[in-house]
Amino acid sequence: MDFRSLLEALKQFDSTPDSALFGGCNSRYISSRFHVSVKHASNDLRRLWRMGFLTRSRVERSCLIRGNRICKKGVQYRYRLSSQGMKYVEWLQGGRMIEDFAYAKLTSEVLSYLPDELKDRLSMLSLAKAARRYRARAGTPTFWRATSSP
Repeated sequence: MDFRSLLEALKQFDSTPDSALFGGCNSRYISSRFHVSVKHASNDLRRLWRMGFLTRSRVERSCLIRGNRICKKGVQYRYRLSSQGMKYVEWLQGGRMIEDFAYAKLTSEVLSYLPDELKDRLSMLSLAKAARRYRARAGTPTFWRATSSP
């Protein structure tokens, strides 16, 4: 399941009154909406939670057993979009990805006609601009480190 379509579906669910009633959505709702197994839906929701796009809360899972008694059978998680997830969905719907792709394509075409020295400087400038726009979350490893030349 594509995580972008899952995030957009969660945003639509958050705008309904059912979201406030149930306190978020769970893997059963996602599995019925996307016609996948509950296990796959649960794994996808957990992945989005680890990426920081969702918040989750533990809720006891109540079931009816024989004799119409209520029994607690473990826990389930209720997921809601976090502020980062809302911003990302708005960014996806705003078309900024297309603009970034067009900019990258134009830059690569222009750089192919330039000398190597100027090409290296402009590509480093473009890399620095991209690093400012898409910041990594705290605690993630940094692969690009500034090195000082002797």
